[in-house]
Amino acid sequence: AATLSLNSWGHAVATRKGGEVSVYLNTTLAGGGSCPDNLSNPAALAIGCNSPLPDGGGCAEPFNGYLDEPMIFNRALSAIDLCNQYLAFCRSSSAQGLTCDDSCVVDR
Repeated sequence: AATLSLNSWGHAVATRKGGEVSVYLNTTLAGGGSCPDNLSNPAALAIGCNSPLPDGGGCAEPFNGYLDEPMIFNRALSAIDLCNQYLAFCRSSSAQGLTCDDSCVVDR
């Protein structure tokens, strides 16, 4: 199973297509499941927060780390899209010193 290492860079992506969600870590499928087709919610979107406070005034369980370049797309990303996103950042100047896995093997 795919995991992220403590104190190191990792690429995490969640995709949703119809009622199915897939989670990828460094381009490897790490898990998935079903979700409602209608995700309408009047609450504010909280990235990096497991339990937003109901009044919108903070987060009860914040992510302990750094999130860089969160993105939201209006379509489910393909395996090729995931690979391209991963390699684009990993090879960028902001990722100095990272070793990139060029194989981009995505389990299906």
